[in-house]
Amino acid sequence: MKKKLTVLVVILIVIGGFYYIKHRGNKPPQQTNNVQVDPYAAKRKALDPKGYTNGASVGDFIEATDKKQVGIDIEDYVFVTTLLKIKKGTVVTWTNGGKYNYTIASDKASPKKGLASGLLAPGETYEYTFDKTGLYEYYSLEYPSLMKGVITVVDQ
Repeated sequence: MKKKLTVLVVILIVIGGFYYIKHRGNKPPQQTNNVQVDPYAAKRKALDPKGYTNGASVGDFIEATDKKQVGIDIEDYVFVTTLLKIKKGTVVTWTNGGKYNYTIASDKASPKKGLASGLLAPGETYEYTFDKTGLYEYYSLEYPSLMKGVITVVDQ
């Protein structure tokens, strides 16, 4: 009987040892709130204060208040420069570098509601001079929820 008990104790010690070696240092998974930190949140908020582009494909955030002309490339399903800050009087040129046709249009709340490119085939451009300050929210007529951009026009 003592021999059987001794064998059982040895087996339990061996199993316990293997378990310890396998699991030592492993900490139980900690719960997270699944919140992803956006390192560009402050800049995005400053250039898109109403969150107009939320849910859209987002490209670069650029402040170009020192330029008289700025280009925005259009790739497949995204305005490469999505958020832009410029001075009044700046000319912005959109260039369709994608494979598909796109039409640029202003959102209803934009000053002058002036952006209306017509259909841009691949390689074509559209130019607009921003002569009024404000927040210009725009989109592609073909992909209105996927392709959005915001241009902030300031006096200085």
